[in-house]
Amino acid sequence: MTIVLVISAEDSEEIIAYSDSRVSNSTPLLDGVAKLLPLPVKIVDANQMLVLNSSFGFAFSGSTLVAQTVYSFVSASLQSLRSDDGHEVPSLEQISEYVALILKKTATELGGNVTTPSTVQTSILIFGFCPITQTRKLYKTETQITQTFEIGFGELNVVEKGTCHCIGNEEAIDMLWKEVDSNGNIDYLEALRSLIKSPDVVAVGGDIQAMIANELGASVVPILDKAKDGTVTLKLLNQVIDEVTVGPCHFKNKAISIQ
Repeated sequence: MTIVLVISAEDSEEIIAYSDSRVSNSTPLLDGVAKLLPLPVKIVDANQMLVLNSSFGFAFSGSTLVAQTVYSFVSASLQSLRSDDGHEVPSLEQISEYVALILKKTATELGGNVTTPSTVQTSILIFGFCPITQTRKLYKTETQITQTFEIGFGELNVVEKGTCHCIGNEEAIDMLWKEVDSNGNIDYLEALRSLIKSPDVVAVGGDIQAMIANELGASVVPILDKAKDGTVTLKLLNQVIDEVTVGPCHFKNKAISIQ
């Protein structure tokens, strides 16, 4: 399981998402797994001229196998779109409906090959700046397992500034809300960090992952971790990246600071 928070920023039109980075199966398995992923969309016209080149947020909880299979397919296929008239592009709702379609196909196929259908339970959030409405949008799709595999789909409110939506482990979400309420102020980031460090919920752990989505696209943002002794560490998915380089480039760019 996991926990994911998607928040409409109070001082901008951005959407900010946070998650933990643990994958578990009764016991912790990995503590550095991405739950927030940029979903690229590339559209060309009939002459192969670029019409749209953007990205949106993709967040998940539940089955890592199902979610990563869905993400792998949609992230590849959504870079192969063509708009014949060179003007029409899909809305974020239509993109999210496509993700829901692939989720249903994936969950149905995997569900027929496992003895416990609940193991394919998956929730996915798609969010960002819609190219049609020119506003921030958030959509949720999830498996609903009864006698058959059905898919729930709907839009969640991110119009109101400061709104927070969560998916993931129910116990962890309950503890998060209690932590926020007990503080007397709405500090979701601090509440999430406290929850990740708590040994009470095994399904949540690792480190904080962050993503920002706006009109420019969606991107994962490193965490600037400030320890009590004043030490500052740049981290991404539980990995220290202060001195890591890729050729001539480094990661000392935009970061979200936590105390």
